Amino acid sequence: MKPQSSRGRREMIIAPRVKQLKKQKRSRTKLKVALFFILFLIVVVLLSYASKSSYFRIETISVSGNSITDTKDITNVVDQDLSGNYVYLFAKNNALIFPKKKITETLYTAFPRFSNVVIDAPDMHTLTISVTEREALYLWCGDAFDEAKIQNATEQCYYSDSEGYLYSKAPFFSGSIFLKLYGSGVLSAGDTPIGKYILTKEQLENLAFLKDSLKSIGIDSYAFNLKDAGEYEIFISPTTIVDGVRPKIIVNSKDDFKNIVENLGAALTTEPFATDFKQKFNSLEYIDLRFTNKVYYKFKTATDAPASSPVPTDSSVSGNSTPTSSSTTTVQ
Repeated sequence: MKPQSSRGRREMIIAPRVKQLKKQKRSRTKLKVALFFILFLIVVVLLSYASKSSYFRIETISVSGNSITDTKDITNVVDQDLSGNYVYLFAKNNALIFPKKKITETLYTAFPRFSNVVIDAPDMHTLTISVTEREALYLWCGDAFDEAKIQNATEQCYYSDSEGYLYSKAPFFSGSIFLKLYGSGVLSAGDTPIGKYILTKEQLENLAFLKDSLKSIGIDSYAFNLKDAGEYEIFISPTTIVDGVRPKIIVNSKDDFKNIVENLGAALTTEPFATDFKQKFNSLEYIDLRFTNKVYYKFKTATDAPASSPVPTDSSVSGNSTPTSSSTTTVQ
């Protein structure tokens, strides 16, 4: 038998020692992992306990900026987000780790009237909430003007701010406290208007400009019906109704509103329209401003004789079984 070399004898002696060292290393690794896990649990338990300490607990919720929304309603919503714990361990009402983003999102959802919400914790026991409420400038009252609903006081309108954002139901208004808007295709079937935009801010500013321009020539407008054909019907009296029809001005939404109002202002100084407008306003059906340098108008009359006009009577607006007067005035 061939004798073993010295190298082979050394390997046989070292191998058991290597295995023992590896085993000891694995044991130490397991011990370190166990110790780390125990330490981690101790830290988590201590942090959990500390998060629930009265020293960090939010006890007071201070609300400012709300003039319409009840403070109690706001604090009730916030209390819900502050109740309970994160992963069953850390208190949500802790001033250091309270769910600021979640509370902000909840307030916007619960109160569409809010345009801005700022939340802060100035000390360990107080949560301050500063809100900005939207200012109602318009009423949106549906996709189409409905005289029957107005007469029956069943019309449902919604408040809109300057951005065109619908944020709350409005009570029924029979007068002209707010400018009423109809149309614009806000809703799809089954949708709620709240949280939607009726028009862009620029479009609303144009309507406000048109309303103010009409007022500058003595005409108060109280409702705009925005029709699909790109036409605006502007109702100019909240109370006068002729056979179920309110007096209105018809304009093209793409026309220059400044020029439109200037033409109407000139027509109001041109006879016979100037006199008819003053003396027979209660029988006015419409004023049509869709045609360049011409003002078409129509009055309901008790006679079958057409009103005089500086240009021939527009036959396209006649043909009603009830005696009517329809005329056009050319603006120079």
